[in-house]
Amino acid sequence: MKNKNKDNLVQFTLCPRCGSKTYLENYPIQNISICTRCQHEVTTITLIEIKETPQGTPSICTHCGKDGAEDNPFFEENHTIIYKCKACGKLDGYLLTTSLFSMEEIDDNAYDGKTVQYAKVEGELYPKKPKHNQPPAIEYLTQLINSKKEAMAKMGVHPETINLATQKANNHLTQKQTYTDKQLKHIFPAAMILTQSELESLGKFKGKKLNERELEELFEADRKTTRKWKEILKSDVGSKNPVY
Repeated sequence: MKNKNKDNLVQFTLCPRCGSKTYLENYPIQNISICTRCQHEVTTITLIEIKETPQGTPSICTHCGKDGAEDNPFFEENHTIIYKCKACGKLDGYLLTTSLFSMEEIDDNAYDGKTVQYAKVEGELYPKKPKHNQPPAIEYLTQLINSKKEAMAKMGVHPETINLATQKANNHLTQKQTYTDKQLKHIFPAAMILTQSELESLGKFKGKKLNERELEELFEADRKTTRKWKEILKSDVGSKNPVY
């Protein structure tokens, strides 16, 4: 469970073996707590709070100093992300804030005055006015995906996975209004991660599965921001494509 100590640091307790967050406190002896699932001793880590727009998850382990972070999170729930180092086996955790974008990203010339002022007060980014000659969001996203299709095909990604992920991303765009280029760069990688997971759960996944690092390199989209968009896409109406 998450709590805050006297220094106001966010902490999280879970089992380093199986990832369960359910445990017996002070059992079998005082100051020792064990996992109810596998009976391994649980550990408490201090979460690194990532505010607004993070610049990618650090790959260097804060314990052993080696580049040993696993490609996929050891534990992920809501805004808590925990990685396990392949070198030393210890955990590094991150707490993602709900604010998606920094106020530094707001260009006063690209937004109407009321929207800018409201965003700066409320801490959220509101719909952007399209610039002259700027293609609509779906058209821009289509161009972006098409530019990466050949690379994904060479990596072994099945065309069906790409098509379903595209549908999921477009479904989100039709529910909203306009977006910045940076936002659009993260929506498709987030849709790809969700689509792969859903197809796997149904036993229908084919071809190569792209991990977070590969999507980060391919789309120049940092992993933490992609995870935030994944959570947003999960809440979309009709987020699971009926053709599954």
